Amino acid sequence: MKISELYKNKKRSLSFEIFPPKKDTELSSIDETLKVLCELNPDFISVTFGAGGSSSSNRTIEIAKNIKHNYGIEPVVHLTSLHYDKSEIDEFAKAMKEAEIENILALRGDRNPTIAEKDDFHHASDLIEYLKSKYDFCVLGACYPECHPESENKVSDMKGLKAKVDAGAEVLVSQLFFENQKFYDFQERCRIAGIDVPVIPGIMPVINAN
Repeated sequence: MKISELYKNKKRSLSFEIFPPKKDTELSSIDETLKVLCELNPDFISVTFGAGGSSSSNRTIEIAKNIKHNYGIEPVVHLTSLHYDKSEIDEFAKAMKEAEIENILALRGDRNPTIAEKDDFHHASDLIEYLKSKYDFCVLGACYPECHPESENKVSDMKGLKAKVDAGAEVLVSQLFFENQKFYDFQERCRIAGIDVPVIPGIMPVINAN
């Protein structure tokens, strides 16, 4: 199921984000985590993506496939683009289609001085536009209630976010925030900017009293 369809029928959702295990760790090591999370009946689980040709990128797709077909939960695959060209993105997209994965969180990705950047996708909006022009994935975008760290100010940040939505982002997922008011203020800025897609708040759960 596409995440955009979920929000047509549901105002609130529960989801989790997980990270692939390190390359020298068996993929099965994450199953215990998945069993616990799936008992909470989340609407979806997103899986982060390895940058710059990392072997963890393939693990991301394998884990997402496992979540969908063995646990019956919809996965969202993170896909970064700064270190990939169009042909490489096409390879990832093909693998996702073969795994029957329908949802992608399209990201630029973090800069890494040790990994060469490619020229095809300078912004997340470039990746979103490319995916929507060639494939029928539900594409999600990231947003920053407290402003993207590379943005000059909140106005330029909102322009960049509007570009993602105009490019085809159907749902936005926020970075972590720790003050509700900052998220409420961000929602108001989105409304003023004409951004009317669902915005999923990202929070860090408290799992240890210490």
